[in-house]
Amino acid sequence: MGEYKYMYQSLRDVSYVFDDLIDYMGSIIVEENDLGEVANVSQQHPDPVICVGRICCEAADARLNSKSVLLQGSVSSSKGGTTSLDVSEVANYALFPGQVVAVRGSNPTGKIINVSEIYYPKVESPMSLKPSADKGILQMVVACGPFHIGDSLNFSPLEDFLKYVVNSKPQLCLLLGPIISARKLNANNWPSNLTFKEELDRVVNLIDLKLGESETKVYIVASSMECSETPVYPTPPFRVPSKNISVVSDPVKMRIEDLKVNLTSSDIFRHLTDQEIKYGGTYASREERILQYLLEQKSMYPLYPPSLHMNIDYVQWENYARIEETPHIIVLPSDYKGFIKAVNGILFVNPERLVKNDSGGTFARIAVDMNAEDVSSQITAEIVYI
Repeated sequence: MGEYKYMYQSLRDVSYVFDDLIDYMGSIIVEENDLGEVANVSQQHPDPVICVGRICCEAADARLNSKSVLLQGSVSSSKGGTTSLDVSEVANYALFPGQVVAVRGSNPTGKIINVSEIYYPKVESPMSLKPSADKGILQMVVACGPFHIGDSLNFSPLEDFLKYVVNSKPQLCLLLGPIISARKLNANNWPSNLTFKEELDRVVNLIDLKLGESETKVYIVASSMECSETPVYPTPPFRVPSKNISVVSDPVKMRIEDLKVNLTSSDIFRHLTDQEIKYGGTYASREERILQYLLEQKSMYPLYPPSLHMNIDYVQWENYARIEETPHIIVLPSDYKGFIKAVNGILFVNPERLVKNDSGGTFARIAVDMNAEDVSSQITAEIVYI
């Protein structure tokens, strides 16, 4: 992903993106569950029918609840109409704004669908690796920013982390931005005589100085929260004064031989946690439920409207934030406590933050046996305190 012109999307462009999304995801749900013909969401249907659409909240600036659930249909199936959902008779559900689902229910008045069942997309398992005796163990470390303490430019936790990388010699070092957080440092409290970009380059030079001579490949994942960059998502890579360090977009899909790794700098885990509603069900944990959303909706950021901290270009979102191929590993940092979870054969890693509460935090270390065909059983990961 390269630089692109942002803020050029029109409301029509955004509506086309979501209309295509409803049709695409809806067709998958209907086919997987053999649901048959899809009805118009806002027409009268005295008998139960199948309707497909996107979950919305009745009030755009309010939090979703069981009384405010709407279903927006596509232009092709429902002329873009929207209808309220009565989910009081559904045995269990887990919903969030932006989620595409199918529902079975009656709509005797044309104004509200009395839902009896909700259908979700099924999750595909990741492809097996091609076994080879020459691949060995892939070692990677993942740290998430910001990398400075509080509202200062003290990068001592980052320096400690770089010493760890030098000593442990992993093949990959993945640094998820922001390096310098725009939420903690801005023009009002900037403590340096250097510009935002000059200070960012100084930190990149520090990383290059520590790791430039090693065999570890270093990747920085851009962030819309980076103080010197444009706050837009998907976030294009920025330029750095080093040939040894590669900067990639947010989100990014990396492929290491046959191993597929998706990464994002956005805190989609927290954003979904803040907006979802659930009732009943046998979910093993909140983490597994939230992570399941990403896999079901085939997106690294399926929430709409997004968090107030996210400025999303939806034309680019459609191009770069979709999950076309099921990855083996997904890394998504969050302010929530770090975790490592396997969901449907995919390993999710939240390394938490390298700096937490004005001191050293945590990072993740991941080892993958590249000789194994079944990767899900041959990945080991741990959260390490700095």
